[in-house]
Amino acid sequence: MPAQFPAAVIEHLEPLIDGGRYPIKRVIGEDVVVEADIFKDGHDIVAAALKWRVLGRPQWHETAMRHVNNDRWRGLFSVYENATYEYTVEAWTDVFAGWVHEYAAKFEGGLADWDGP
Repeated sequence: MPAQFPAAVIEHLEPLIDGGRYPIKRVIGEDVVVEADIFKDGHDIVAAALKWRVLGRPQWHETAMRHVNNDRWRGLFSVYENATYEYTVEAWTDVFAGWVHEYAAKFEGGLADWDGP
């Protein structure tokens, strides 16, 4: 069995019309709020990013998604051009946040070893 599970699961992406078959509509200056259920097996800490771009352009823009509750995450971007945008959500195991969480728990429990191994 691997030391950690390889992938996060992303489900229930919103807004989405007919599974992404049709585009959502927004006006210039309006925010697109994107939510998704993101989780992993085990106790690993998950991080997620919302990526978006104008359709056909090579450069993606990226912003961190924030944990809302349970498995729900939210991110947003603003529409600044009258164009078709595309977006995607990426998620991964945040190894550093996991280490910080574990160390904080040990420190609070009086188990921190300041002298090293």
